[in-house]
Amino acid sequence: NLQAKEAATLTGKTAVIYSKTGSIVLTFKLLSNKVSITVQRLLPGLYILKIGEASDQQVFKMIKM
Repeated sequence: NLQAKEAATLTGKTAVIYSKTGSIVLTFKLLSNKVSITVQRLLPGLYILKIGEASDQQVFKMIKM
């Protein structure tokens, strides 16, 4: 599981996980400011997590071992 606590308000925003090739792997709505993502079904590799819309977007790199 991947967990993050963010100071900014995340509730109601959309989160998208992309593969390193840019394909969408997972999309979901955030229900609270505490994000918990089950990543056990993802293959090992590099992923990009984008939270929010273009004008108010946060981007994170994730590495699944």
